[in-house]
Amino acid sequence: MVAYSIERGGVANEANFAAQYFLQAYAPERMALSSDPAGSSAQVYKLTLLDSDQKSFGGYRTEIGLKNEYVKEGERWYAFGFYIAKPWDTSDVPIVMAQLHTSQKNLALSPPVSIVARGDSLYLTLYGSDKAVDAEVPPSIKNSAKRVVYLGPVVTQQWLCFVVNMDWSHMPGQGRTRVWMNKRLVYQSDNDLNSYDTWLGNYLKVGLYAPWKLGTPSRQVYVDALWASDAAAGFDSMHRKTICGKSGS
Repeated sequence: MVAYSIERGGVANEANFAAQYFLQAYAPERMALSSDPAGSSAQVYKLTLLDSDQKSFGGYRTEIGLKNEYVKEGERWYAFGFYIAKPWDTSDVPIVMAQLHTSQKNLALSPPVSIVARGDSLYLTLYGSDKAVDAEVPPSIKNSAKRVVYLGPVVTQQWLCFVVNMDWSHMPGQGRTRVWMNKRLVYQSDNDLNSYDTWLGNYLKVGLYAPWKLGTPSRQVYVDALWASDAAAGFDSMHRKTICGKSGS
């Protein structure tokens, strides 16, 4: 077994959550432990977001994230999965299902990496900038580089499992990005900046975030355990941590 100097995350259970994760939600009851809706023996997190919810941490969200896992530069591996529950309204509003976000003191920036459901489509969205946060013209959503990759249709009642390999850098000609969805490599980029000049670093969150509005009275998603490991990890070892990898799919 590979020994990682950094490994954070853990299987879903009540005792593990407070030690490994944080919750950003209007109310604690928006998250609950649940059996796997696909029928395995695993426990997962059931997250709910209501259109009537007030903002939490500056937005309409019910998300879980890894505690104390901020990375400014260097290599990290991430693994997670989500299961979109029916009914799922396909209104033309973006719903962020997962994000590798950036910590900032005063700037409002889009996540360097996010998975977004909009309408009936699922997208990978990437942002980055080499501008310093204390520059006369700091990075902004408008002046950042942006890429959007179509991943396919929104799929309900099925686990979508992701492995992400980031060599974080906001410097031109540096950085590496790899994203797999259900064992298929859906995006890769080499020697290409993939983040921002960040305060604490980049960190993983998964769940439901509505930047504009929810588009429907409620939405629900099930979330598998989140994982982060250092450069000693690899695709196979990270995929095996997901609920898809445990089931052999």
